[in-house]
Parts: sequence; C-alpha cells; structure tokens
Amino acid sequence: MLGPATYVGLDNWNETFAGPLVRTSIINTLVYSAMAIPAVFIIAMVFALALRTVPRGEAPIRVALYVPTLQPAVVSALIFTFVLHPDFGIINFMVRAFGAGPINFLGDTSLALPTIAGIEVWRGIGFWTILFLAGLLAQPQDLHHAAELDGAGAARRFFRLTLPLLLLSVAIPVSALIISLFFVVRHLGLLNTYWALILPPLANPLGIFMARSFVAGIPDDLEASARLDGASELTIYRRIVLPLIRPGLVVLGMFIFMLQYTSFLWPLVAVQDTDLAVLTVGISGLQSAFLQDWGLLSAGMLLAAVPITIIFLTVQRTFIVNDLSGALKE
Repeated sequence: MLGPATYVGLDNWNETFAGPLVRTSIINTLVYSAMAIPAVFIIAMVFALALRTVPRGEAPIRVALYVPTLQPAVVSALIFTFVLHPDFGIINFMVRAFGAGPINFLGDTSLALPTIAGIEVWRGIGFWTILFLAGLLAQPQDLHHAAELDGAGAARRFFRLTLPLLLLSVAIPVSALIISLFFVVRHLGLLNTYWALILPPLANPLGIFMARSFVAGIPDDLEASARLDGASELTIYRRIVLPLIRPGLVVLGMFIFMLQYTSFLWPLVAVQDTDLAVLTVGISGLQSAFLQDWGLLSAGMLLAAVPITIIFLTVQRTFIVNDLSGALKE
C-alpha cells in the first residue's frame, strides 16, 4: 500500500463487483431509497400544505412533527430495537393480545428493509415538513393570485408554480463526503483530536447557504442609503446587517447545534480514542453482541434525547414560526 503506484486499469472495479455482496448492497440501497425517499417527500408535502392553511395553533403540531428529527440516529435505532423486539417489544405485545404470533421485524429478511425505511420516514417527516412549510410561506402570493385570475386550477397551480418555486427555495447543498473529509483531516494531522470534531462544522455548507439567504433578504436600499450617509462597510454591518439577521443567526446556531449534537457517523470515523468519544458514539458502545442492558441503554438514550428536546422547545417559536421561512427566502 505504501510502495510505488502501479496502474491496474479496471482491476479494482472488477474485483469489487466479482462477489455478490456489493451487488446485493447496491440493490438493497436502491430498494430502500425507493421506499423511503418518495414517502418522506410526499407525506411531508401533504403536512406542509395542510399546516399552511391553519392560521392558529399549528406550533404544537410542528413541534410534535420535528421532535423525532431531534433525536440522534443511534437513539432512534435503540428505541425501535426495543419497541420492535420479538420477545418484549410493545408492538409484539399488542400482536399477541390479538392472538397472533410474534413478528421479527428486524430479523426477517422480508420485513427488515421496509421496517428500516419506515423508521427513516418517521425520522425525516418533521424536518422536511418544516422545510417545505418554510418554502411555502416564503413564496410570493401575487404569483398565485395572478395564476388563479388567469384560470389556473389548484392542481395546475401546484405543479406549475408551487412545486417549482418550492424545490428552488429548499435546495440544500450536499455536504462533503465523509471519505474526502477524512483524508483532509488526516492530511492535517487532526485525527483523534478535538479539532477533528470542531473544525468541519465551522464550514458547514448548509450553514453558509442559510447565512447567505439571510443577508440576501435585506433590501439593497437600506445599504445604499447608509453609504450615501457616509457609513463605512463595518458600520453598515454592525448597525444594519447584523441586527436584521440576528433572529436568523439564532435559527442557524440552533440548526447547526442539532446537526452536530445528533451526529454519529463523522465522530465515529474521525475519533477512535474512547476518551474523545461523543455522546452518540458512547451510547452505541453500551450495546453488546450477545446481551443488552436495556436499563443502561434507556438511561443513555434519555441523556441524549432530553437536552436537545428542551433546547428546541425553548427556542421553537424563533426556529419555526417566522425565521426559518425567512432563512430560505431568496
């Protein structure tokens, strides 16, 4: 591996696809994506359209939808492992109450993939509902009224106007691949250090996109008027830009905090030293291949889920009601 490079052509690819494991994995990934992604988008769109028509009292519903997204993936996995357990899970308890036998949702090859897809739908609906709702609230209503006056029906307005504008407003750049980020951090000599966990989120593409959207929403006339009055660029930033985007920065800070608090894969890859393990990785280490202490796991899951939920409930009005829609407005 450390010797001189040798050109092998497509040998590595041929060797990769020679065995059945890779082909099976690709097929399973495609099936899983076909089940989960359309379901998340369609259900989230329906919820967003329904919430848009509710003028009052929708905040609790939005919070209820978003709470599953707050939980780290490892916590959600452990919760559903317990709930769907064939021996003592609550789902199989109800199945037995109706006289049927236990169902091994995660052990049966015909049920495991749909079950995992369903869990992912449960976790993703809240996030995409709020994002779609923000995009709907950010759309100019004049266009919809003009289309309605021109005789466009509800279905035509949705597919020709609402949906295209919505897809543009919620376009989020894809984060850098874990492998590429790993090589960059390794090249800098930061693996197994706190810096490997701290530095990557500072350049989060989603954060940059959202911050740009906040600033782009400020009317140019305000800055032009300040320049005519002799204000410097620093003064414009301190006196005009920063106060106007401060609510958006609260949203951005909360959003990035939630992403990092629930992060599992990158901390698992970047840090192998157990002294530097984050909460999600530590909880996953509480599992055993042959024996699971559900009391210990429950305590760990509660420790991971409660703080982020409390913080979200504290700032949910800022996060949900107005500012997220402003964050996505171009």
